[in-house]
Amino acid sequence: MIGPSDEQIEYRLTGGHGCGKNTTVDAAPLVAAIEAAAEAAGTSVAVLLGSTEAKKTYFRARTHLRSGRDAVLTGFDAVEVAAAAGLNARDLYDPDALPAPVSDGQVDYHLDASERPLVWIGNGLTEFDITPGSVLAPEHFQAARRLMHGEDPRTGQTLVEPKLAIAPAAKLPAAPLARAIRRAAAERSVSPLSLLDSKRKQDSFRRMESQLKRFGESHRIPASTLLKLADAVGIDAVELYGEAALEEALAAEAGGHLDARALLRAVEARAAETGQQPADLFNTASVQRRYAQTAGEGERRLRDLPMDVREAVAMAKAAGLKPEDVWDAEEIKAALLEGRVQVGNFGADVTLDLAKSKSAFLAYAPEQIAAQVEDIYTSAGRESISALERWTAYGMRGRHGDGDQAQTVETSGFSGWMMVHRAARPVDGAPYGDPHFHLHFTLANMVKGSDGKWSTMASGGRDLHRHARATQSLMNARIRRELTDAFGISFRREERTGAWEIAAIPEATIRLFSKRDSQVRDLLTKLGIDYDSATTRERTAASTASKAAKNGEAAGVADDVLRDYWQSEGRAAGDNPDAMAASAMAQDRVEQNPGLDDLCAQIFDPKTGLTSHSKDFTHAAAIAAVLDALPYGVADAEEAEQLTNSVLRHAGYAVQLTPKGAQHFAHPDRYTTADIVAAETLIASETTHRLNQQAAVVSRDTVAMVLSSIEAQQGGTFTFSDEQRAVLERLLTAGHGIDAVVGIAGAGKTTIMNTARQAWEAHGLVLAGASTAAVAAANLKAEAGITSRTLASWLTGIRTGGVGLRGVDVLVVDEAAMCDDRDIAELLAHAAQTGTKIVGIGDPKQLHSPGIGGSFAAIHHIVGGLTLNENFRQKDLVERRALALWRDDNRAEALRTLAGTGRVHALADKDATLAAMLTVWADKRATYTDDHAAVQQLLMLAATNEIVEELNFGARALRKANGNLAGPEYTYALAGGRELTISIGDQVLLRANDYRNKRTRGDQEDVLNGYRGLVRAVDDERRVLVEWREETADGHRDHAEWVDPDYIAQGGLSLGYAITGHKSQGLSVEEALVYGPGAQANALYTMLSRDKEESHLFLPLSVYENDADRARVGQPESENEQLDRAVAGLVREIETGTEERMILTEIPLSLVPRHLHDVVTGLPVPRALGTDEPQYDDSSEGATGTEERTSRPVENSAAELSRDDSAPTSNTYDHLSNEALRNAIRTAATAARATRETYEKAELKADRAEQQAAANTGPNVLSFNRRYEDLTTRADAIREARDLTDAITHHTDDRAGTQERLRQLERKMTATSRFGRPILRGEERARAEVEHDQLRQHRDESVRELEALQVRLGEVATVAGSTEEHEGVLAESSRLKRDKVNLLRRAQTQDNERAGTLRTRATGARRTTQAAEYREARLRAEDARRRQPGGQQPADVGRSPAPSRTPSAKNSYANRWAPGAQQHHSPEEPPAGRRL
Repeated sequence: MIGPSDEQIEYRLTGGHGCGKNTTVDAAPLVAAIEAAAEAAGTSVAVLLGSTEAKKTYFRARTHLRSGRDAVLTGFDAVEVAAAAGLNARDLYDPDALPAPVSDGQVDYHLDASERPLVWIGNGLTEFDITPGSVLAPEHFQAARRLMHGEDPRTGQTLVEPKLAIAPAAKLPAAPLARAIRRAAAERSVSPLSLLDSKRKQDSFRRMESQLKRFGESHRIPASTLLKLADAVGIDAVELYGEAALEEALAAEAGGHLDARALLRAVEARAAETGQQPADLFNTASVQRRYAQTAGEGERRLRDLPMDVREAVAMAKAAGLKPEDVWDAEEIKAALLEGRVQVGNFGADVTLDLAKSKSAFLAYAPEQIAAQVEDIYTSAGRESISALERWTAYGMRGRHGDGDQAQTVETSGFSGWMMVHRAARPVDGAPYGDPHFHLHFTLANMVKGSDGKWSTMASGGRDLHRHARATQSLMNARIRRELTDAFGISFRREERTGAWEIAAIPEATIRLFSKRDSQVRDLLTKLGIDYDSATTRERTAASTASKAAKNGEAAGVADDVLRDYWQSEGRAAGDNPDAMAASAMAQDRVEQNPGLDDLCAQIFDPKTGLTSHSKDFTHAAAIAAVLDALPYGVADAEEAEQLTNSVLRHAGYAVQLTPKGAQHFAHPDRYTTADIVAAETLIASETTHRLNQQAAVVSRDTVAMVLSSIEAQQGGTFTFSDEQRAVLERLLTAGHGIDAVVGIAGAGKTTIMNTARQAWEAHGLVLAGASTAAVAAANLKAEAGITSRTLASWLTGIRTGGVGLRGVDVLVVDEAAMCDDRDIAELLAHAAQTGTKIVGIGDPKQLHSPGIGGSFAAIHHIVGGLTLNENFRQKDLVERRALALWRDDNRAEALRTLAGTGRVHALADKDATLAAMLTVWADKRATYTDDHAAVQQLLMLAATNEIVEELNFGARALRKANGNLAGPEYTYALAGGRELTISIGDQVLLRANDYRNKRTRGDQEDVLNGYRGLVRAVDDERRVLVEWREETADGHRDHAEWVDPDYIAQGGLSLGYAITGHKSQGLSVEEALVYGPGAQANALYTMLSRDKEESHLFLPLSVYENDADRARVGQPESENEQLDRAVAGLVREIETGTEERMILTEIPLSLVPRHLHDVVTGLPVPRALGTDEPQYDDSSEGATGTEERTSRPVENSAAELSRDDSAPTSNTYDHLSNEALRNAIRTAATAARATRETYEKAELKADRAEQQAAANTGPNVLSFNRRYEDLTTRADAIREARDLTDAITHHTDDRAGTQERLRQLERKMTATSRFGRPILRGEERARAEVEHDQLRQHRDESVRELEALQVRLGEVATVAGSTEEHEGVLAESSRLKRDKVNLLRRAQTQDNERAGTLRTRATGARRTTQAAEYREARLRAEDARRRQPGGQQPADVGRSPAPSRTPSAKNSYANRWAPGAQQHHSPEEPPAGRRL
């Protein structure tokens, strides 16, 4: 869709659209100059400009600027608006940014004569007297702009009001208010909602809380909403946010202003006309006072007299004036839009592309033929858009939700135009791009209904997206038909892409004209930056260098110049363009399409058809598939639709599913195929039938012996956890013929498989393994000791009548969640014949099946399988916690937990993100001295091959620039027109299996898909020697094998610096760098859980936000906000994905075999999380644009179910007698009451936990605080005790010294001469006596102090505890003080997690309650049906069909239950044929 961006419209008018070029200028200088000119002229801007178009452009730009957003104008608009104001735009802007004037001074609007003119498209144009198919000349561009703005192109009248939201400047962060409200509630011991006095405020708080979880601290809410919530709770918003910030936001939300002087003049004129005083024109005293105040201000102020736009308009109306007579209508409209941003889509861009050979043929064909061919291409495109118009150009009336359904209404059709592009963007400095003919159809987002009302189209554009592929396929099918009829051209279908290429155009030519610009290659060199000295910011900025070259296209180049250039390029590459074009028209033409049986076999082929990768498809997808299967194309869209209806009705293929999703869409029906239903039926039947079969049971003594033996072998360093013991005992002793174990990433599934193998072998049983990939099978053998093969290999043996599973007691299927359900059904059917126990080990939360999956989770549910939940892989506890949160579907919290470690990086756009990712990779790669260690321990991951290829190109370019790939380059041509360039030392990935070991009797190693290694040599025959490392019990072993050019040409080798998430399943590395976009939840979890040390996630914000999103929230104000918004965008993307499920839950229950009714109704039905919540809650109250047309999910409440007459209860409970039915009702009612009580208790616990977490009084925070206080107190006591001990020692020493001095002094005082006279006499004796008294006093004081110190030491020692613990206590206390913030945050996180877990349990309890009430309601509905007069009583009670124990080996499982013709139109009757 085309968002609310004038620049996007201009691209589509002036030849840009990302393929060409367009110039814009900053509107601010022109707006300022016009305002200055109006002031100098003493008039208003509206009068100065005069022209309505100029006023629209000016006021729109001014509104953007006043709302704090950037405003740009096209060069054409800048010249026009400046001229209307009497200014020269060239005085304000660089002349190169403006269109050139012609001799009369006017702007030259005309495009180059060599360019294809734009053409008006759509039957809706007749509403405006525009003829569809006529030329859209540059002088009509303004009409086209009006169309895209929802206006009448003739008059500018608004036909569809824009959808508005409050501007970012009018919002403030929601987090401080939410915390304050939760804190206030905790202080009062109530829930936050109880503090709010209205349902509207409570709903606002709920939305705020929900979006805070989604967007984090970056979430903002309008200032008015903030004030209402704060006032209701009694919170001072000014104290919380600051007066300045609050006033600024309120002013921005209030909107624009009008000059009140115009109102004063108009009121005075009106008063003079009526002979009244001006104030008497107003009826209320309050308005009269406001008028008098305004008039007084007008007398004091000489310049502008601003008044709020809404107040000014209301005052004008109160005086009996029309606002548009007082101010210019465009000025009023612009002022009303200030403080608001437009968030609705302007329209849609439908791009129709061609296979590359068709563009190459156009380049090589003679001029006259080329003109005819181009006419065929454009005509086919216009026909396809006409079909799209017929399918989707409807309007909507009413709303979805609250029991109502919106209705569709027919319209007059689309309104828009078509643009033709002949070439791709030039790359690598070429003057022109490759031939790439494609069409852009720009469609305005408005249609006129048959009721005369205007509205948006195609359910907000969603239905356009649903039919985009069918439209593209229709165009190509029409081209095939016309080229065959007109020129005898035949086509071949590319096996890899499915595209129909012209048969005579070889792959080499396609490859020649499929050049790509490597967006990372040599960027640092181009910027002149030395990599070793570049900063991270400089390196990241390198990614933007390629953008400048992206906007060049062959605009303004004559056809003969382009054709000569392309043909010269072809001749230089060895092509003969004339001969090739002639050869294309001399082929044997195919003028017939396959018959209905062959067509159905192709469309519904399990390997390549509609359900090869998905269990369901829409009617619209079926149209596209039918068209893509027709080599001779179709005559028109009606033929395509009729043929599609025939295909869907043809017996034995399509099965219609129960309605789901929006039923107002065109072609809303969903289908699956009979073989999928048959496969799922067999899987459910066999799993149920083989429960408790005593298969491969091992005695408990043997189990205990094996476990003890393995623990003893580890020398006491390893013991099985309780969880591991439970899983092993279950697998070895339960005896189910089919069993399943779920193991999270890093749970040690290999250890479990190895132990189970030893136990089964100790019991004399034969064990084998299977996996989806050869490298995984090899790892299963190497690590768990289980001899293994790929699942495909097992099935090939079974299908060809080989030994199969005969003689195998237990087959372990590794990564079972990735297995195709069709393959699993075939395997289980064979295992039932051989009696082999099937054990599936996998994780439905990790990668899904490349084909169709869902059966593993269903089997695990049916058998009540166990789960290994303990993660042994990640060393970082925070990362472990983040992954655990992810598995619990708390994905936003998981990402924020990971972001707290600094390992989530959000950048502006894709190029900057890839460059940053490559920079981090290069820095980490430089730390490895062993290349093999780098291959094994450092990995870049992405969801798509396109991104992986860009990362590989970039990594290789950096390695080369750094001197690591100094040798020559070798380039190999690949199938599909691609190339591979490598050098010795490159890191590569082997992508095709070549089983050499058995073929060469051990002389060579197997080359397996998934091995990652290094290029060690290239020989004269262009063979490549690839070396890879294998981990062994003794360390590692390196292997090397040659791969030849044929192996490489078929895609067997690629660069391996980065790989897709699917290739990473089962890998463990030290460090992983992950590119987030494009990955669904399961794939992203897999990629983020590959590391042992750390994972880094890289997110480009621009990928997750469109123009409407950016208008709502503005530019990020900080790196943290950018990170929060990118994380929120990622969560939105992954939560719109679908989880694998059993399609049996989505077909009418009457089509499910009766013995599986309870099994199928009990299967969990996954749902994409978060899809029910609005993305934003900031719509402008004044907006009158299109309504949100999203359907509200309906709760399966008992009341609603009891009213549902269509519920198939009569089929479900026919086997119950009336008495049994009444007993079942009583049991169900008891269960419903019990589950309701459980739910209420769980809800109370969750509420209490959330309140505690919000108030920081949760158990973990309290425990931390207590421990912190205890350790702090004890550490203080230890330090005081040590101080006291030192003081006591000092006092003891001092007392001893004093006592010794006293003794010496006393001896002197008592000493006498020989004549008996004292030696000390006179003054000396007096001094000695004084000193003696002082010493005695000091001694006594010292004794008292020492006694006090000893008493205090005794008290402190009690608190300090044992002296042996003192050092540990001090160290722990120091650590707590140092890390207090982080540790407290961790405790808070744990409390939040606890609250989240309790909330999840409460949600689960609620679902259980709903399920119980659902069952009770269905039972009561059946009872009520039987009580009605004529109600059908149960027949054949107790005669439910028995499941088949030994399926026939003669028939494929897909033929065991083949629905009959048109069976999806008559679901009342069960399908004929054998049921399992």
